[in-house]
Amino acid sequence: MKKGIMNTSFRPLLFAWILGAALQSGCRSGGDETTEKEFHTSGSREADQRAEQRVSKEQQLHGEGEGGKKEKEVRATLYERLG
Repeated sequence: MKKGIMNTSFRPLLFAWILGAALQSGCRSGGDETTEKEFHTSGSREADQRAEQRVSKEQQLHGEGEGGKKEKEVRATLYERLG
């Protein structure tokens, strides 16, 4: 049998490509992770509730959040200011 270029150098390249594709697909199936980066829990429901209450109290004291919305000053448009 005559071995050609296709038989000698193509098989290892094909094997490497298939192995790389399999490894890449395995890494992408990580599971059910939360994509929101600012969401953390302590593991205790009660501690999370206390922290949420503390944060909402701070926001209310500073005039932020749902309960303490401040009305923003309504500026005239640039067209109105320039005449």
